[in-house]
Amino acid sequence: MKEIVVLSGKGGTGKTSLTAALALVAGKELVVAEPTVSSLHDLRRLYDVIRGFGIPIGAVINKSDLNPQVADELKSFFRDHAIDLLTTIPYDEQISGALSEGKTMAEINPHYFASIGKIWWNLCKIL
Repeated sequence: MKEIVVLSGKGGTGKTSLTAALALVAGKELVVAEPTVSSLHDLRRLYDVIRGFGIPIGAVINKSDLNPQVADELKSFFRDHAIDLLTTIPYDEQISGALSEGKTMAEINPHYFASIGKIWWNLCKIL
């Protein structure tokens, strides 16, 4: 059985070097991107830093339906750079409420259990 360590870099801060360093330590990268111009910019910078190391990269688009045009740009970027898109998660106001109550996504909507399972299954394939 593989041991998995999850290291989380702060998203949206432009701290590409920190996130890249975490990827180098872990040997893998899971990118959670939102369909925003700043997220796409951070993704491009991160990819430029880690692409030469041959680190497998998987991606999830969170709040995938908020900006369809940028979501399509993210998908194109993933496809063009052989980054596995593990799943997309649509925006749901229930999630914020659940998290503030200490609940998981799957507890508020069983549909998310399948999404989380899909992420895990696909992530295990690239590890």
